[in-house]
Amino acid sequence: MIQALVFDLDGTIIDSIYDLTDSLNYALKKVNLEPYEPNQVKKFVGEGMFSLIEKAVLSNSEDKNSKDKEKIQQCYQIFFEHYKDNAINKTVLFDGVEEFLNKHKNVYRFAILTNKSEYFTKKILKHLQIDTFFSFVITGDHPKYKKPSPEGIYKILQEWNLKNNEIVIIGDHYTDIECAKTANIVSIFAMYGYGYIKEQKPNYYIKKFRNLEPLLRLI
Repeated sequence: MIQALVFDLDGTIIDSIYDLTDSLNYALKKVNLEPYEPNQVKKFVGEGMFSLIEKAVLSNSEDKNSKDKEKIQQCYQIFFEHYKDNAINKTVLFDGVEEFLNKHKNVYRFAILTNKSEYFTKKILKHLQIDTFFSFVITGDHPKYKKPSPEGIYKILQEWNLKNNEIVIIGDHYTDIECAKTANIVSIFAMYGYGYIKEQKPNYYIKKFRNLEPLLRLI
């Protein structure tokens, strides 16, 4: 019986792409690179904030050389400072998230396992008034727990004294699915999100967040 649900953040329970795009484009303009549309930025999300900047800069540069490393670092610093003040301008919950958390807070334990930095994760959860639902939040600031590493799942299993068949991860990126496979737990892929899957296939798919509740009744 499922006792705990582990959620990815961006592209799974929050729609943050417009704030990410605004801060990314602000930084890119400062280093004389071309901006991106939100749908283009989606393909850069999922492996942490530095990775987002690295992919955006390298995809934008005609010549891949040592100068790009300096530009990536410069762009990241500008992005980080801008995003600090603009991370909650347009970011919202996906439809049905708050309702689900309220309805099932006494049924399941909820955790966040994200590659996003801790500062922004906690700031956004608090702003959206859902921080109190999650008794466990593991972020990308801790390399050991960064997905696709299964270490975050192992920590949650240990802390909550759960078996592998009592926990499910929901995410929109191949890192979530590979993490689940290695940890030998059930995975649900959020098709409405930003990411993609690779060789490893999820156990289940949902086309929208509201599909999660009926699916869990079948697992």
